[in-house]
Amino acid sequence: MENTFLTSSIKQFEYYKSLGDKTFNQLTNEDLHWQLHEHHNSISIIVKHIVGNMLSRWTNFLTEDGEKEWRHRDSEFIDTYKTKSDLIESWNKGWCCLFDALKPLKNEDLERIIYIRNQGHTVTEAINRQLAHYSYHVGQIVLIGTIIKKENYQDNKKIISSQTSKKINAILRKVVTEKKGTASLANIYGYDVGGKTGTSQKYRNENENLNTFISIFPSNSPKYVLLVMLENPQVASDLIYNY
Repeated sequence: MENTFLTSSIKQFEYYKSLGDKTFNQLTNEDLHWQLHEHHNSISIIVKHIVGNMLSRWTNFLTEDGEKEWRHRDSEFIDTYKTKSDLIESWNKGWCCLFDALKPLKNEDLERIIYIRNQGHTVTEAINRQLAHYSYHVGQIVLIGTIIKKENYQDNKKIISSQTSKKINAILRKVVTEKKGTASLANIYGYDVGGKTGTSQKYRNENENLNTFISIFPSNSPKYVLLVMLENPQVASDLIYNY
């Protein structure tokens, strides 16, 4: 189908922009400059970096190197937005630059070679590269927004229904209560724990394992999530089945 990749890419970019827009709408100017830690970036700084990247990458996208001489990347991590409206105006400017470059493209452009820091990429590769980059940073923006707003953060999109969630929680509870495997060790009297174990081989040494246990508490209405990771655990067999 003609332009399937381009159409899909544009929809993905629009989706990630909308996630940022929804987060900004819920935050004050003070929130946008809030930092979890002095070495962590605020939403304001993340936005400034995204915009700087967009203006550099998408200005004269097909004819000039994506790393412009006029870009000063280090300055993107200095917070200079004074107001929320300044931030949003800059945010929209970056996205307009992206869409103005992307929407006129045709299928025959996808295999053209463009350059980023003098390194050749097909247009397809360049689009995928930026899609991955922006989705990562938008994820940071949303995460900071949820930390600030806590349970008041408004997300209109449910990944699964409440009914499905309850079924999964019940399954996770059953995994712990059944006396089979190591998950049953988390069946602590008086605590409604649900969870699932997992085992994976290490990438560089297939003889070594990483064991995990992800749990929720209480399982009927989770308030806490706990991830336990054990490297090459050694467990006595009698502890597994005869505790």
